[in-house]
Amino acid sequence: MHFLMKEARMLSSETVKKALDQIVKRPANYDYFFSKLKSADWLKPLAEAGLFTEPPAAIKEGDTISFPFWPESQYLTRIASVAPEQVADIMMKIPETNNVRIHADLAYAAVKLPAKLAARWARRETAWVEQQEFLYFLLPEALGELIKFLACSGEQNVSLRLAKAVLGVKLGGEDTKRSFFRFGIWYFRQILQKHFPEILRHSGEEGLSLLCDILDDTLIEDSEENDDSSWIWRPAIEPHAQNRKNCERDVLIDAIRDSSINMIQNGDDINSVLQVFHKHNRPIFKRLAFHLLTENHEYQAARELVCNRENFFNKKLWHEFSRLLANIYPELDQKEKDSILSWIEEGPIAKGDADKLDPELCRKYTAQWQAQKLFGLRGMLPAEWEDRYTNIVSELGEIEHPDFLTYMTTSWGPTSPKTDQELDAMSIDEIACFLKSWEPSHAWNSPEAEGLGRVLQAVVTKAPNRFVSAIDLFLDIDLTYATAIMLGLNDAVKAGHMIEWEAVIEYLFWVAKQTRNEVRDSSDRLDQPSNWSWGRKMVVSLLSLGLEKNLIDLSHRERVWQIIDMIADDPEPTIHDDEISSMDPYQQSHNTPRGEALHSVIQYALWVYRALEGKDKPLQSSGFDMKMIPEVRDRLERHLDTSFDPSPAIRSVFGRWFPQLFLLDASWTESKVDTIFPVDKQLLRDAAWHTYLAFYSGSNELFRVLREQYNASVDRLTLHSEEKSSRLKRQDERLGEHLMVIFGRGILTWDDDDALVKRFFDNATEMKTSHAVAFVGQSLYNEIKPISVDVVERFRGLWEQLVKNFLEAPSEKTQMLIQFGWWFAAGCFDVEWTFKQLIVVIESTGEIEPDYIVMERLANLASQYPARCLEVLNALVNRDKRGWIFLGMEECARTMFQALLETEETKSDAKTLIHQLGSHGHHQFRELL
Repeated sequence: MHFLMKEARMLSSETVKKALDQIVKRPANYDYFFSKLKSADWLKPLAEAGLFTEPPAAIKEGDTISFPFWPESQYLTRIASVAPEQVADIMMKIPETNNVRIHADLAYAAVKLPAKLAARWARRETAWVEQQEFLYFLLPEALGELIKFLACSGEQNVSLRLAKAVLGVKLGGEDTKRSFFRFGIWYFRQILQKHFPEILRHSGEEGLSLLCDILDDTLIEDSEENDDSSWIWRPAIEPHAQNRKNCERDVLIDAIRDSSINMIQNGDDINSVLQVFHKHNRPIFKRLAFHLLTENHEYQAARELVCNRENFFNKKLWHEFSRLLANIYPELDQKEKDSILSWIEEGPIAKGDADKLDPELCRKYTAQWQAQKLFGLRGMLPAEWEDRYTNIVSELGEIEHPDFLTYMTTSWGPTSPKTDQELDAMSIDEIACFLKSWEPSHAWNSPEAEGLGRVLQAVVTKAPNRFVSAIDLFLDIDLTYATAIMLGLNDAVKAGHMIEWEAVIEYLFWVAKQTRNEVRDSSDRLDQPSNWSWGRKMVVSLLSLGLEKNLIDLSHRERVWQIIDMIADDPEPTIHDDEISSMDPYQQSHNTPRGEALHSVIQYALWVYRALEGKDKPLQSSGFDMKMIPEVRDRLERHLDTSFDPSPAIRSVFGRWFPQLFLLDASWTESKVDTIFPVDKQLLRDAAWHTYLAFYSGSNELFRVLREQYNASVDRLTLHSEEKSSRLKRQDERLGEHLMVIFGRGILTWDDDDALVKRFFDNATEMKTSHAVAFVGQSLYNEIKPISVDVVERFRGLWEQLVKNFLEAPSEKTQMLIQFGWWFAAGCFDVEWTFKQLIVVIESTGEIEPDYIVMERLANLASQYPARCLEVLNALVNRDKRGWIFLGMEECARTMFQALLETEETKSDAKTLIHQLGSHGHHQFRELL
């Protein structure tokens, strides 16, 4: 196609005809022609041939949208400065399009035109922008460049109109005040910071006024004309830590603030700039005026603002007013200073309102307000007023952040009257005495018992035996501190500290005996639990830790059981607790005393088992049974009786520990299966069953015992998915994982009498079947050890059944097959077989997941299997509707193409594919040709 690149003197009608004939034959020719075209002499013949009249539209698919490249607009951008009038004429004739990529190309082309020609196209573009709700892609940045170019080239009016369309909010209909910006904050900030300083240098007050108008429009939906609540959402005009938001309004305020200051520094009249602010009634603009006068001294204008009584008492202007008053106060005459002081004397409460309020409360509130007003004037006041400020501070304390009416601080919880260093430096006797005698003041932000408890916990964790050796000193202390000691001991044991358990167990026994409704402090304290419930939960948590780690000697068995047995009768959780809880039953069990005690019951049983048997034994190999721990058997059977304990949270404990119960006594556990998972009590059944599914992948022997439970769950999959919570949907996924694991072990087959696996794929939703298919592939992909041939063959057979059942008779579940990408990448199946299956999936569904894993695998196989890899690539490219096929995977694709181009068998077809990709905008592989 070299003849297409001839210079103007060689162009003829025959050359043009040949070119047009060639570029319409193949998309790659079309793209290549325009990418190499650098001569403006092709403009006229191409325009006459109608090549600039059909810009491609945006492509919408569901919730996604893409914007195809248009080689013609890219050519116009390159050639605009060479033939500006011709390009401008063509640009004006291009039909309207919703493809923002084309709009961006043309905006960059306009920047290369003479200002008058650019302004002509900009007027047309402005009308289009005004009709858009969103400006996607790179268009905001391109239009920002054009706005700056127009402003700097003498076309300020056109520039500002386009700027208003681009930056301004789009308002809702006549009956709504809703407003929204047309693009994200990043581009918004880029335009204002990168382009607007130069725009304002040429447009001056008109440009500043435009920004103020846009800011005003953003406030329509939130406030009345004379209000905006800006003193709440933007506490300070200057950069300040209190300005916690980061939205378009803040970016606008920053731009207006900085621009107004720059204008004064560049010679603009400050009163003219102030007049721009005064045109708007909202407080934010008054605050901007106050800030400008604070930063750029202009006595007369500042004096008029601070000597205005309405401004003085306007809390919405507090911060900026305080700063400006402190700045200008020394220059006020005595009469003006006296007026300010008389207003301070007057105070914030009107006389009529003061008569209705508590006099002492009014006095303190007024004094604090006066101290805030006087703070910035210290050192400039008459002696009696200086003394007055000192007296107020002596009574009420130093005023923090007086220049803010309200001040937001970050708090990390209650504070303590002692630091951990101070508490650690005290003797144990002194610590015990302090815990029993110290009382919080309950004043705002003062130390609290909870804060002291946190410090105590840290000190106990650091040196647990120091406390254990004198733990009797901490009997009869506040629940908050008792709990802190147990938490500290818990943390210490987890960290590896060895403690004397006999003393600790006796302390835990004392806590367990406390009446649940007994409160150690009768005062109305907000930081103290209403009873010893939380402390009792911590008792069994600490015990469970000691039992699990075999840190407690079996000689303490009787006392340990007494503690667990007491708390296992705790009334929490009640049925009402379970009903209103946002937690699932298992989480609820760990957050209630009785639930935590039932977990301890199992830990206690395992502790006794290990002590008597010596070590864990394989299932059913031990002679141990529940008869050897009758206290555990009786306790468990009591909680399986729904008339005694109907709590789903408690029932979840049985699901959590089902394999361990089977270890302890297989016969007893098997006889209780129907009781633990009752078919006629669905809430209890689900609580136990879903917890079991969540914690275990299933074993061969347990599957035998629980097969009917698996069958019942598969039958329930037919319930409409909208009837299930997200928690239950996750359990459906776990069910699929269990079945796949058991299938891989050879315990299940596709042709079983109960057809358990087949019914799962028939009954489950496409999302759940996809999860099961992906789970198998991910498990194989992530397995480090060699996978046995038997396992590979089982899953190969499963895949072929899925293809047969769901591909030969297509349904919505066909989509689950796209997860075959994991199987392909696992590398354990026959390579030719996986390539064949991969092609089948792509041709049937149009996609494969996860695509990046597949691409990596293809890159590794390309040298060895070039023809197969090319076949897969062709299938992917031909079905890639969004044009995203190589997004983020260019290196893998490049490796493949290099291998394909080096192989004689695939070289020609690989070149064709690269040209095809180029016609779709993927030019990154062209240099490989």
